[in-house]
Amino acid sequence: MQVLHRVEITLDRLRRIESDFASLSADARKLYIAEEIRRGRDCLAPADQPLFLQELYRQHPQLPALSDEPASADPLTAIAEALEMPRGSRPDLQRLLELFPLLISFSSTLSQLTWSAWRTIATTSSIRRGINLQKYLARCAAGDPEVTPELAGVELERLRQLIAAMVWAISEVGQQFATGHLAGFAPAEIEAAVAAESSSSWWTNKGKEATCWRKYTELAEGLEPVAIESVVRQLIVGHAEQVLKNLTKGERR
Repeated sequence: MQVLHRVEITLDRLRRIESDFASLSADARKLYIAEEIRRGRDCLAPADQPLFLQELYRQHPQLPALSDEPASADPLTAIAEALEMPRGSRPDLQRLLELFPLLISFSSTLSQLTWSAWRTIATTSSIRRGINLQKYLARCAAGDPEVTPELAGVELERLRQLIAAMVWAISEVGQQFATGHLAGFAPAEIEAAVAAESSSSWWTNKGKEATCWRKYTELAEGLEPVAIESVVRQLIVGHAEQVLKNLTKGERR
């Protein structure tokens, strides 16, 4: 009975993971799912764990297979590789301890600013902040079994992708705004718009310039600061979401 109850609890949590983390890549979701399965298994006595896994996979055979826990690599070696230090070099532990608060403060502040900016410009986007990074990292550092370094890495990667997407979008939005929005105010475009709305004899009328001017003042409503801000925000969000989708597709290959 206890095993079946634990299976139901775990399946309910897995369904919430699929819903809450739908914007993440398939690999990232698998990591969360594997951690949840391990958590459910480890709540039981060793003798009950095989039955738990058997029943869990019987009810949902499409769940990813649970592999053995990977052996932990030497942390200092991993840090040296991440910093691309010369082969055989080892980081100074005291220096690492001094750097650690700076990196935590930097990443936490950057996370807060990035997600706040995204929430402001992308009010209708399905991409939303999932966790408070500082508190999440604090739980990881404290040894919380629900927040492993691998899961913390997933959240940091999600932040990295959003920053990259926003920076790329900002670099692209100027050209697109100029070609897609301001191009309509060019004299040739205004004349073409007026010609399409007027009779074929309008070119011979003395009121050509006045007609074009009226058309310009009509279009100029789109140059109001509020209107421009709205267009720029839409362009940034559109570009950023496309970049995020492409990054996710690349991870699934």
